[in-house]
Amino acid sequence: MKKIMPVFIIVILFLSGCSSLVTDEMIQTAIAKTQFVQITPSQTITSTTEFTPTNTITQTPKPTSTPQPEYFFGDTVIKDGIAITALSIEDPFTQSDWRINPSNGNKFVKIEIKVENLSSNNVLFSTMNPSNQVKDQNGFVYPVKIVSLNDSMFEVNLAKNEKITHNFVFEMPIDSIPLTIQTPIGFFNPIMLIANLRTPPTDHILVNLPDQPYLINPSQSPINLVISDFNPSATPQYYSAPPTGFKYVAFFVEMENQTMNQQYYIHSGYFYLLDNKGYIYPSVMGISGEIQSVNINIGEKTKGWVMFSIPENVTPIGLKYGNSPDENYVYAKYP
Repeated sequence: MKKIMPVFIIVILFLSGCSSLVTDEMIQTAIAKTQFVQITPSQTITSTTEFTPTNTITQTPKPTSTPQPEYFFGDTVIKDGIAITALSIEDPFTQSDWRINPSNGNKFVKIEIKVENLSSNNVLFSTMNPSNQVKDQNGFVYPVKIVSLNDSMFEVNLAKNEKITHNFVFEMPIDSIPLTIQTPIGFFNPIMLIANLRTPPTDHILVNLPDQPYLINPSQSPINLVISDFNPSATPQYYSAPPTGFKYVAFFVEMENQTMNQQYYIHSGYFYLLDNKGYIYPSVMGISGEIQSVNINIGEKTKGWVMFSIPENVTPIGLKYGNSPDENYVYAKYP
């Protein structure tokens, strides 16, 4: 057996060599009063705390951000209450009616998109914004290319539930693959809408918004717009035929400045046709008897024809007019 002396006896012995204050008699007395602990080789000292697998401490995982959905061509992407969808791609596009050809080693690509306003605020869509771009597989971006009379340049405010489709043409290298198209909404601090152009896998379910019925709700305005005639098969002076699947229609309109104490500018390019699903179509200039560009003072009027190019299956329900994206638009129902 072994004897283990408490540590404090060792300390006393150490101090005895260091100080004359500790006498031999004191040391002997301390040893006599010390109780020794007997430990045999078969005895072990165990901790009073036992750890079992059930005692493990687990850390609660921190919440992670929701993974972003993966979008493909044809999916509707919504940002800040505005939706964008890529509807069609022609790669390469070869039907320029201006006989314009791309530079050597390049091609034209035409992409049709739809923009819809789901918010309660008017939002500005412009085909003239230089941020309308397409990006390829190598990260290069390309601006819009005007190659046709049908590539109309305009900007319009979309009210709630109004939507618009538009074809953009881009010039890019032959080996480029368009991956995304972006269009800005607004000019100052614009909302950048991006639609994916990648081919979806076979098991992908498209994310789409069904078209809802749309009704015109004219608001009170100092400018009065009246439709007095409709031509369902208009003939333009400058175009030989409408694009495939489209038709020309025309409205005879009268506009009057009723109560505005300043001049109000009238131009055929600021008229827009609306159909029963809320789609907006910009006017096309070139019809005989077209409404003239004039300023009308309070009490003055002007009148003339306004022409539009619309899909053959569209049902017009009225017009809207606005000569500034910042103002409230004037609406007129038809019939």
